[in-house]
Amino acid sequence: MDKRLLIVDDETSLLTLLKDQFEALSDFDVVTASSAEDALQILNKKRYPIIITDLKMPDMTGLELCKKVRETNPISYIIAMTGFQDFFELKNCRAEGFDDYFKKPFEFSALLEEVKSAHRKMNRWDEMLSE
Repeated sequence: MDKRLLIVDDETSLLTLLKDQFEALSDFDVVTASSAEDALQILNKKRYPIIITDLKMPDMTGLELCKKVRETNPISYIIAMTGFQDFFELKNCRAEGFDDYFKKPFEFSALLEEVKSAHRKMNRWDEMLSE
């Protein structure tokens, strides 16, 4: 499976930082989107098996994005990241189908390991589907 990763956040400085870090420390092909709407347009053109999205964005939240992605691609691995955390938000993330959750600021190494683990899982799932 291709090592494609989509990162969605309305903070362009964070998008740039994450993209640069992933490209420097891994062999993932990283595409970024500054809104959920932009992410959906990207996903309409190409499948990204792993998606990292901020939760708090204008117009459409990360929760809404996750729900829309799950409708068309239930096998995607979706990771939430947020600067705000409470029990209800975490509960909503699980209910909408997020696979993991990172609170900002987070250690990039932990996020990188989660993305690598997600890629291994996606490869296993792909193999099972192609049997």
